[in-house]
Amino acid sequence: PNHVAVAAHLTKLGDKESAARLLRRALELDPLNQPALVALLRIDLEKQSLDEALGWVRRLPDVRKPPAALMKELVQTLESDRYLFLAERGVAIDALVARLAAVRQG
Repeated sequence: PNHVAVAAHLTKLGDKESAARLLRRALELDPLNQPALVALLRIDLEKQSLDEALGWVRRLPDVRKPPAALMKELVQTLESDRYLFLAERGVAIDALVARLAAVRQG
């Protein structure tokens, strides 16, 4: 099945937990599934639960053409005081900023 399409429908219905579960499954099947990764990160941003999503954040710079707007939003979110003591915060920010620079040049 098209996990991303079903997850988008579940999100519209307000069932973000089921959508996130389905997107995680899609990423288990295909770790470079960019639409699933982006959708999952958007759900996590809305829920303000980036501490759960740092593994996904680390994968974002590795996908072929990550959305620059999402990467900027993630950097701003991670730079906020709420995530000041998050263990891998600096590494994630550095990776996102480096990939953003590469996307702008490319």
